[in-house]
Amino acid sequence: MNKFSKILLRVSRISYYLILLAVPVFFLPFTSEYLEFNKQYALYALVLVSLLSWIGASVTEKKFEFRRTPLDLPLLVLWALYLASSLASKDRHMSFLGNPENLNNGFLPFSFYILFYFLTTNIAISAE
Repeated sequence: MNKFSKILLRVSRISYYLILLAVPVFFLPFTSEYLEFNKQYALYALVLVSLLSWIGASVTEKKFEFRRTPLDLPLLVLWALYLASSLASKDRHMSFLGNPENLNNGFLPFSFYILFYFLTTNIAISAE
């Protein structure tokens, strides 16, 4: 394992652990909705950083290891059904991004939750 891939894996693990530790207590007091909105975007940013650095470490190593679990296929089928439902919806904006008052019910947040699951199965379990 070269030095650059070690750094990328460390960044991936640190951002993953920040998701677990910092997102529940993260808030910005100067926004109008200071509880849920900020936590969602902190989750999105940290999942993207963790995912991209994990993929970057795999690319630099020229070896892609992906841990398979029994839930992978059902979650991917559910994700595809959620995508089809969002595409067939009358209000596509709300179906993809979620209700502006409650950001949890949309295709984009659901996709980030799925990505967080795959990060958990591949980063946290391989840290042992």
